[in-house]
Amino acid sequence: MLNRYRKAAIVIAISAASLGGLAHAQNKMSSVHTADAATQSTQANPFNPDASTRSRTGWLTIGQVYSKLEAAGYSDIREIEREHDGYEVEARNREGLTVKLQVEPLDGRVVREKVRNKD
Repeated sequence: MLNRYRKAAIVIAISAASLGGLAHAQNKMSSVHTADAATQSTQANPFNPDASTRSRTGWLTIGQVYSKLEAAGYSDIREIEREHDGYEVEARNREGLTVKLQVEPLDGRVVREKVRNKD
């Protein structure tokens, strides 16, 4: 019976040591992840170099981007996708050509327009 308690105590001690080591490793990884995220958030943004858009705080919603593009004269807006540095949109410009747009995420201005095909 005493042997059984000893084994249980050893198992508990090993488990506690393992969990303590895992918690330490997890805390260490968490601090590395936090430092990495801080580094990424300070990287230059080609859409708006003054804004930190990595966190997407303050980004326009997809509906707001849609409205701004309509107001700018784009039609047949087919796709609006969030990318890591802004929005990518497929639409038609005023001439009726299918274009791929890069849209600045904080104010909705079109940064780049590329004609997809000659309709």
